[in-house]
Amino acid sequence: MKRHIAITLLVLVAMALAPAQSSAATRTKLLARAQVLKIALRVAKADGEARPTRIELASGKLKAAVKVFDPRAHPTAAGLRALGGAKSAVDVVAMRGHFTSHGPHPHNKPEPKGRALELIMNARTGTVFGVSLGPKVPVALSRLGHVTRLR
Repeated sequence: MKRHIAITLLVLVAMALAPAQSSAATRTKLLARAQVLKIALRVAKADGEARPTRIELASGKLKAAVKVFDPRAHPTAAGLRALGGAKSAVDVVAMRGHFTSHGPHPHNKPEPKGRALELIMNARTGTVFGVSLGPKVPVALSRLGHVTRLR
């Protein structure tokens, strides 16, 4: 089954905030696990799964996280800067369930479905800038760092 990736980038907002974000982000605390779980559950519910299972979290730097999130991705320096910089702190969350993406997809095509949902978010603000659906998690979260089971 072809892996479907639906990524929403708030580039204009991120670019506008990038200068302030780099200095402020170093002083801002990382999100608590409960906050990350709340965000993950909200995304899961929006994609049709009210009770996802095996919710796992790994934290790391954006550049490495993008390769875990999508091993085929080739992030550009400008793209990484727009999202806070290659070394900005991010969380990658993976969960299992029965998901259906209600986001943008090709006209006259069914909504993408998957058994695994991954999301990547800013670890300080909780801004989700990528959601991926597929039959399974393509790369183990442990490649990014320590894996914490949230639920």
